[in-house]
Amino acid sequence: MSFAYEAGNTPSLEGFLHWIERGGAEIKRDMERARDEVRVMTVHGAKGLEADIVILPDTTQVPGLSADRGNLLYTEDGVLYPMADKDAPAAVRRAKEAAKARMLEEHRRLLYVALTRARDWLIVCGFEGKRGIKDGSWYRLAERAAQEIGVPLTRGDETIHVVGDGGEDILAPAAPLAAAEPARSGWLDGPAPRDAPSPRLIRPSDAAELDEPEGFLPDNARFERGRLVHELLANLPGIAASERAARARSFLRIRKIEGAAAEALIGETLAVLDAPKFAPVFSAGSRAEVAIVADLAELGPGARVNGRIDRLAILDDAVLIVDFKTNRPPPAREEDVAPLYATQMALYRAAARKIFPGKRVVCGLVWTEGPTLMELSNRLLDAEMLRIRARLDPSSERS
Repeated sequence: MSFAYEAGNTPSLEGFLHWIERGGAEIKRDMERARDEVRVMTVHGAKGLEADIVILPDTTQVPGLSADRGNLLYTEDGVLYPMADKDAPAAVRRAKEAAKARMLEEHRRLLYVALTRARDWLIVCGFEGKRGIKDGSWYRLAERAAQEIGVPLTRGDETIHVVGDGGEDILAPAAPLAAAEPARSGWLDGPAPRDAPSPRLIRPSDAAELDEPEGFLPDNARFERGRLVHELLANLPGIAASERAARARSFLRIRKIEGAAAEALIGETLAVLDAPKFAPVFSAGSRAEVAIVADLAELGPGARVNGRIDRLAILDDAVLIVDFKTNRPPPAREEDVAPLYATQMALYRAAARKIFPGKRVVCGLVWTEGPTLMELSNRLLDAEMLRIRARLDPSSERS
């Protein structure tokens, strides 16, 4: 069905759902034969399905004619009112007979659908009302067919007609239920197993035991400038290099930044994107806002880091990670980087090493005030991981 939609329409989830709803299509799945359950379904709902055992529980009646309930009769000659037969003209009686014939035809068609749902056993049954079993009912039709094509078998004073194999099983007395108590499984008497401990999520601020560095007000011009550079660095790498400046001007123009101020922002941003040292991390194959999750057993039982990397590039032999820092005066040395940022990048590097074993992981910070690109050395990040482990798992100091 999905292939049929895709062949004639533009593929989209919303369009596909609208197509299904408009066309009245019915989606089915096979009945799971191994499931320990009884399914109650209409014949219409069971069309196209199959089960080992099918029971038809209500087969002794015949559906009433819609005209008998006052519904109008629609014919080629017009619409007729269904009067009682004793008062109806010939045209109405003919229309009622034609409607009844169509109803019985559909009734028998549905019987065929019901009879062909069973794989091994088909059980046709029902209840007999005061007026008995109706002629033309499913029960009578099935009974007549069984008498014509079934094999007669006698059980006491009763004669039954069996179609197919299994007649001996029907005549055989039911086997008595075993009186012995079933064997008990060992787990019934043993203690319940302990649930696996939930992962202990580690945030950089928790690992560093620090809050976000201070130094800006959310509404000042420096913060707004840093936020714009952050958005440019996140979105421009996916655009051809020859079009980046024009797209950046359009982006800034919408935010009412033009002229020298806009050109300064564009120049500084493009200088970072074109820096040879970290150019791969901003290449067309890189990705922005990448979620990362990894278990870090070296930080204690159940330790798990969960974060979001501003920019990630996966090369043949290396993984490059860059995080943007908005509205922070860039430090001159990596030793002067805020401890929280060093903790964040150390955790990201440890997670990336778990996810990409065998690849070299390089981490860097882009300070959007400037902007300035700073690579963090393994020496700094190794030392930070030792400090994180000591803070989160005090027992590690004794090991």
